[in-house]
Amino acid sequence: MRGTLLFVSTLIFSSPVLACIHPVKHYTTLGCTPSAEFYAEGCPLSYNCPTLYERDPDKCYLLGREYDIGQSVPPEESISSCYFMSCYQNNENKTEFAVAIADCFFPIEPDTCVYQYEPNQCCSTRSVCGDDRENLAKCTVNGRSYYEGERVYLEDRHCQTCVCTRASSGCLEGEVTCQDHLCDFEVFNNKKLLDGAAPVYDDISCCPIDWRLPQDADAVAQCAESYSGNIPNLQCLYGNLTLNQGESLVPSITQEGTYKCSCAIPPLVHCILERNS
Repeated sequence: MRGTLLFVSTLIFSSPVLACIHPVKHYTTLGCTPSAEFYAEGCPLSYNCPTLYERDPDKCYLLGREYDIGQSVPPEESISSCYFMSCYQNNENKTEFAVAIADCFFPIEPDTCVYQYEPNQCCSTRSVCGDDRENLAKCTVNGRSYYEGERVYLEDRHCQTCVCTRASSGCLEGEVTCQDHLCDFEVFNNKKLLDGAAPVYDDISCCPIDWRLPQDADAVAQCAESYSGNIPNLQCLYGNLTLNQGESLVPSITQEGTYKCSCAIPPLVHCILERNS
């Protein structure tokens, strides 16, 4: 019988998710709603996920929205302007997305040309060459200059796509505009998601890098701390196991690394992969 330690924490009431110490991108991607109660660390006590647990089998789901069979996803609702998606029923009578990926064409241009991008666009829209470049605004980031419309690559923003844009003043002063990457697991890992798998992150990933299915050898760690006792909405179901909030599985050691899975924010267990050095 494993011991249960009652955990007392300071709660704050808020609406946005602050700098939570646990990954929550799987919840925000699914359109889940955070609880009104937050820990001081910025994490909600739990999430409510009707688009995960109350799905119509004859519909497709993406970013908290639902689509009928035969319905296309409007570009502004897609996970990327690179993807053209529509909902269909496969040979197993399961709904999923058919996906066509844009093939960007990059004509050979002189070195004096700059490809132009919009923050939310997959492919370059045009190029600006020669003296015309001097009419473009410029951004200076970490000692490097970028022309207006040029992609900007920032080490501390690897979870975003950034572009140098003209400042609101309209002058030649530029500013960097960024958009968060959206996760594609509802398109490419939907079966694992619905089969009860846990999202897997590593120390640099923005979105889950994989989904770990429950395994027969999984067990709750005896030394795990339970925050919630037996409050149902503060528990995670993972395979045949029920974990109270704060409890973890015994780490799973593989050739790839060590999987550390826990019920940090119900209702889903999430895993951190610590890769072998």
